[in-house]
Amino acid sequence: SVLASDYTVGALFLDRARALGDRTLFLLPPDRKEGRVSWAQAERRVLEIGRALLALRAQAEVDAGHPIALLGANSPELALFDLACLVTGTANVPIPASSTPGQIAEIVALSAPGAVFLGDVQSRAAWAAASARASRVHWLSESFEPDEDVASFRSFLDLGDSCTDDEVRNAA
Repeated sequence: SVLASDYTVGALFLDRARALGDRTLFLLPPDRKEGRVSWAQAERRVLEIGRALLALRAQAEVDAGHPIALLGANSPELALFDLACLVTGTANVPIPASSTPGQIAEIVALSAPGAVFLGDVQSRAAWAAASARASRVHWLSESFEPDEDVASFRSFLDLGDSCTDDEVRNAA
């Protein structure tokens, strides 16, 4: 089977990250002070997100019947979150940033996500306009402050304190 072969995207990403270490994975736009994301940095972030995803799934808030949804423009943060989903086997529903509020509401109604992650302020406004609901809504980055409707990304990451990197690697 594919899972037994270690030829899954998650396993291949982790192998490549270990092999390429400090080489550049993502070049960031000029307005981002970091400039780039290395394979090693990406692996650390994917493992951190992966620990939180495993903890979220263990709480039975996200399971095979209830994926997570990602709403936001293309970004390194979105790509790393998607990789963490692939590593942990967490189903996700990408909602394009160009979606109308009606489309967002329909996607959410059909997929019934257990958690939604918003990538930017525009996504937050579209989510609010869609009047969609999910049991958990978080920012997709630590760059945004939580409010009464959207929890911080840090509060999501803190869920993973009870999981280890090896648990994430073994999920791949």
